[in-house]
Amino acid sequence: MLAVASPIEFKAVLKGIGKTDEEPPELWQSFEGATFSILHTGVGKANAASAVMKYLNRAGQNGSRFKSVMSIGLAGSFSDDIGLGDSLLAKRHWMLDEGAVLPDPPGFRSLEESGWAKTSFELPHGELYERLSQVVMHECNVGTVSTISGTNEQRDAYRQRAPVQVETMESAAIAGACQGMAIEYEDVRVISNFCGERMPGNHNFPGALARLQEIIAKLIESDLFF
Repeated sequence: MLAVASPIEFKAVLKGIGKTDEEPPELWQSFEGATFSILHTGVGKANAASAVMKYLNRAGQNGSRFKSVMSIGLAGSFSDDIGLGDSLLAKRHWMLDEGAVLPDPPGFRSLEESGWAKTSFELPHGELYERLSQVVMHECNVGTVSTISGTNEQRDAYRQRAPVQVETMESAAIAGACQGMAIEYEDVRVISNFCGERMPGNHNFPGALARLQEIIAKLIESDLFF
């Protein structure tokens, strides 16, 4: 299963598989290929996790089981070493904004540190990870947020909470869902912007979508995933 958050990302994926005239399905609905499903999850942690869990459960009830789940989409970069249009494969995931901002001692305390919930995920990587690593430029840690860092102050706050290089809005939530279902999960992203305040030259969404399309086309051609 491919999990795709937004209509524009979904459209790029459809173009990558050669379905240029297809339109993205409704939220929580899927496009069905011969050997894969592409699920339109919606943007954000709650939508992504709920859509994936619902779809995996429905597949199980129908007697089928996916070998793996792969999310694919755009991301923001915290690192100067991971630039616009670069592609990456996630190694480990953190939720960066689920916790409390405390006055004494000052700082952020995650729900996991409080013993209330799990907010970091390191799933075992299998054959799919090894094969995907051949078609991306970087392998790095990914942070997931509900509110993207549109200011430099928010960017810096997130960056201090975990050793991550990239910001997304779905990755860790899907990781948690897949961990609970004991299914392999991999996350491929293309950098569309640098985190923080939008400035001329620090974002390129059309270019990132074009690179996303190229990656899917490459996977199709090389039989790495489909």
